[in-house]
Amino acid sequence: MSTAGQSRRLAIYFIILIGVLSFFADFTYEGSRSIIGPYLASLQASGTVVGIVTGFGELLGYGLRLLSGRFADITGRYWPITILGYAIQMASVPAWR
Repeated sequence: MSTAGQSRRLAIYFIILIGVLSFFADFTYEGSRSIIGPYLASLQASGTVVGIVTGFGELLGYGLRLLSGRFADITGRYWPITILGYAIQMASVPAWR
């Protein structure tokens, strides 16, 4: 197989791997996001508390994306930072439960 053929095959494997990684990250994130309201309600939290907690979580998430995006631009290490972000997300959501 030629070098170009190997590069293309590796690129396809990489794209599939990132797609699978993204699927599982979304699966854990959206799964946890859908139960946070009932979970907080089981702890006798009011609607205001649920809104504040979820809003603050979203604020932290977007703030971290802003900082990591700036860091990726400065260092030029886009893929390692992206993969690290997915790994942290997939580890932290189950650990929170």
